[in-house]
This record gives sequence, C-alpha cells and structure tokens, in this order.
Amino acid sequence: MNDIENFLKKLSEIENKYNANNESKNDFNFFNVMFKGTEEVTLHSRFISYLLSIKEHNFLELFVRKILKIEKEKFNTNHCKVIPNEQDKSEYEEIDILIINENEKQAIIIENKIHAEPSIHEDMKIGSGYRGQLERYYNTITKGEDKNGKKCKYKCDEDKTYVYYLTLYKEPTDETIGELKEKGIFNSKEHKIDYYKIQEWLDLCIDKENDSFLNTIIKQYLNLIKKMTTDNKKALEITDLIAENERNWQSAFVFSEQIQNVKWHTIHRFFSELAEILKTQIPDEKLISEVAHHNKRAELKIVFDYNSTKLQIVNDDKGFTLGNLTKGTWGYFPEEIKKIKFCDFSNEETFHIINNDYRKIIIDEIMKYIEKKYENLNEAFY
Repeated sequence: MNDIENFLKKLSEIENKYNANNESKNDFNFFNVMFKGTEEVTLHSRFISYLLSIKEHNFLELFVRKILKIEKEKFNTNHCKVIPNEQDKSEYEEIDILIINENEKQAIIIENKIHAEPSIHEDMKIGSGYRGQLERYYNTITKGEDKNGKKCKYKCDEDKTYVYYLTLYKEPTDETIGELKEKGIFNSKEHKIDYYKIQEWLDLCIDKENDSFLNTIIKQYLNLIKKMTTDNKKALEITDLIAENERNWQSAFVFSEQIQNVKWHTIHRFFSELAEILKTQIPDEKLISEVAHHNKRAELKIVFDYNSTKLQIVNDDKGFTLGNLTKGTWGYFPEEIKKIKFCDFSNEETFHIINNDYRKIIIDEIMKYIEKKYENLNEAFY
C-alpha cells in the first residue's frame, strides 16, 4: 500500500467512525430546517440569549454558576435583563449577548464567534480602548458611552463587568482583547467558553420529566450542538492524522492539489455537456477556475435560445436558477438541482456531479424542467 492509499484508508476510518455516531439524516430538527446550523447571530446567539432571558426557569442561574463559574456574591442573577430577548430582538451596542443587572451595576458580556472574523475598528487608535472587539464592548458598558463618545443607556462598575468569548474552535486575538489582558479582565484560560460547555448547560436545562414544546426545542438545539462539536472533533482528528508524519502531510497536499483539478474538470464537463445540448457557449474558463480553485462565489452562467425565447441558467452560492430574459422572469430549479452549488464541493449533492451517470441524470432533469416551466417563471427581475 503506497503512502496516499494508506493516508486515505486512515481518513476513511475517521469518517466512518464519526458518521456512525451521527443522528439519523431522517430525524426532523427545527434548527436544521430553519437555519444553516452555524449562523452565529441569527441562530446561536439569539437562541442562547432567549433561553437565558426566560424568567420562569433557572437557565440563567445555571449558566452563570455552572458554566461561567461566577459566585453569587459577585453576580446577582435576580432582576437581570438579557439582551436580545423575545420582546427586544436587537443587540445592545452590537454585543451578541448582554446580561445586565442595573440595580447592582453588574454586567456579563458574551461575544460569540464560530466562523466570523473579529471586528477591529482600524480607525480607532491603539490604546483607545475601543479598537478591539472585546475591549470595545467592555468600555462601552463600563464608561456608559460608545466608541464615538455617545452616551449609552447602561453603565456598570468595572469590577462587576465580566467578558467572555464563546467559540467552537477560535482563539481571540491579542488585538481583539486589547487592554483587557493587561487589566486582568480577560484571559483565554478562564474567559473562553467552547460549545462543549453550552452542551453541558443545555443538558442541565432539560427537564427529564417534562415533555413540553420548550423542552423539545432545547433537545433539538442540543442535538445541533452535539453535531457541531462532533464535526469539530473529527476535524481535529483529521488534522492530527495529517500532522502525524511527513508522508501523511505530503499525501494530504497531493490529494488537496488534485481535488482542485477534479472540481475544475467536473464543472467544465457539466457545462460542456449542457451547452452542447442547448447549442451555446460554456462559461468563461477563467471564471470556472476561480470557482474551482478558490471557491469564489461567482455566477457561472450560460445564455441560450429556446423556442424563440432567450433563457439563462445560472449557478452560484444559492444554487441553480432559470431565467427567462425575454419576459424578465426567473425561478429556482427543483430542490435536488437547486442544492448543487459549484462553489461548495463539500456539499454532497455537488460532489455527486463528479459521477458520470448522476451528471447525465441531472442534465436530463434540467432539460425537462426548462421544457415545462420556461414560460411560467414567476419571480420578476429587478
């Protein structure tokens, strides 16, 4: 067995191990249906904040004591306001989650980062206290004014304001932390929370005897968190495999280089085969290279005449669309076709296009859909 075969064998073993532990693909999960699963603000920050804000449960108390490890004498969870909440869905001064006790002048600031990069205000001077994201939020709350000097609603005591960084795998940069490190307000060992801790908290929130709607939703969110953390463990194990020795590193590099070429040829074959049927030109090959080699979210487009009507087929990060340029209308292809996004080969539907037989099936379905729907597309071009 050569080095690449050995590497791929071990890679396959890791994949199979984690796939065996995943929940069934057929299990309905509200969060998978409504969200992408890694949306930091619209999903995770909002839902965690919503649970913390529910007064009739002790979710906030459990979170502060068990996860953040803040003692009762240092933070009083009674009469706290959590922002965002069900009534007020907006963030306060761009803070993902803010827990505030106005009476005691106490606050907990939580910045949530999964994939997004930190927000650094380059126009603010180093040392101003408002350049890095974490220091900016801390100073906004403790000084009672934003980065522009505008007075804010809340002002809390410096020694009663706590800052945390919630993340799946990221480390906050020194620039993000800013002056908080020197002041002893923030250090990653104590103030970085990972999603494994959120998983632990959600387990505590679930009432084992209760079958309420809220309990069901918490369980579904917990399943999503488990999948996120499992995927992260898998990524770490694959990283360890690649880092194990020089042979694995070289095998991974060769495999990575070749997969870029596989992506390019797959996209090129797809459009060549489709364009031959429609008697038109394929997208620009340089643009195909941008999508295949750099995952650029560009529009790959072909324009063609069909029954005296000018049509276009576009593939981008939203999937496949059909446009009637003569009428100025457009619409999505059926779901199995729409899901194919050439900028994302980690998507199973896209990767499957490599297969010659499957690619022919999809092209046949595209042609049937064009014949059936090209005159009755209902979205108007703007």
